[in-house]
Amino acid sequence: MAITTRVTAWRLERSDELLLKKEQAEASKRLAEASAKRQDLERELGITAATLGDALKRAMANWKGEKRPSMVTLEKHAAQYL
Repeated sequence: MAITTRVTAWRLERSDELLLKKEQAEASKRLAEASAKRQDLERELGITAATLGDALKRAMANWKGEKRPSMVTLEKHAAQYL
């Protein structure tokens, strides 16, 4: 009885380890795909994500409106800094 319990516990632990490894592999694959897509877009557009971020920061810093702008308005305003 005790041996069966230990074997069952070992199998459950092993199953959890294998599942975790599988999930980590899938997450790594998704991350690599997302990174590749980002790089493709950067090449296609000719600008980097950092450049876009800087433009958005400058647009927000220079915003003269009374209330906070919507993202669409802010993106249009940021276009002049690209």
